[in-house]
Amino acid sequence: MIVIGLDFGLKHLGVSVGDTHSCVANPVGSIYSKSNNFFVKLDAIIRQWCPALIVIGMPLNADGTKQPLSGLVTQFGNQCKERYNLNIEYVDERWTTVEAKAQLFAEGGVKKLDKSLIDAASAQIILQQWFDINSRKS
Repeated sequence: MIVIGLDFGLKHLGVSVGDTHSCVANPVGSIYSKSNNFFVKLDAIIRQWCPALIVIGMPLNADGTKQPLSGLVTQFGNQCKERYNLNIEYVDERWTTVEAKAQLFAEGGVKKLDKSLIDAASAQIILQQWFDINSRKS
């Protein structure tokens, strides 16, 4: 089963993809969320990969409580569920951006710290967390 991972942000949406056979997430890219064709670009990704599920990172405070952005993420998830007729699952995304920056820096130094690469890597970490959690359940 193909799964899309999303890292929702006020300016950018990080996108990743993976499958439940390999349980490996891969970065796809980033979409500028303020653009007029935001959903056109997301629609194209959904058509290209034909996922059975979308996993979205849920921003939480350090103590595990929801933060103001959590409501917007839930709203976005509901839009995706309606628009694509797909189930939506949420994964705790605490520290994913920090982890993504550290990984990218280790791979290529400051040159790798491009915003779109960070967003895609964050989405990859979110989806990989989902695979790791769900592969343990099997």
